[in-house]
Amino acid sequence: MSYNFTQAANVMSIAEQEYGGAAEIRFSNFTSCIGLIARKAGNVTGVHLVMFSNTDSAFDNAAANAAITLLGAYTHVVVIGQTEMWNDNLPGPYQYLLAGLNNPTVIDVNDGVYGGRVENGVFQTYQNGYYVNV
Repeated sequence: MSYNFTQAANVMSIAEQEYGGAAEIRFSNFTSCIGLIARKAGNVTGVHLVMFSNTDSAFDNAAANAAITLLGAYTHVVVIGQTEMWNDNLPGPYQYLLAGLNNPTVIDVNDGVYGGRVENGVFQTYQNGYYVNV
């Protein structure tokens, strides 16, 4: 079994284990999920992470490496979602993920819909209907 990623067909609804990039991205509804949002110039890339894959594989260091690779080069990265839950339940792989990112901004939030964009040169997260400057 493995933890694999696929490219999202819709960057405004990046589902579990999907990734995509555009001027703006959003994830499908988070329950116990976290997302990575990386900015490069006027675009963002998002990766939707789950604790257990659709093949019941736990998120591990290999999955963290794959997710980081999908981000490509970036100038700023955000980790958003149930970050405390991840730290409590998968502390090793979660901390490994954070260590592999370049100075991430971590935003712990409850269930909801999240995303990111660059608006007039400002990196913003989308949090349940509101845009917040990073």
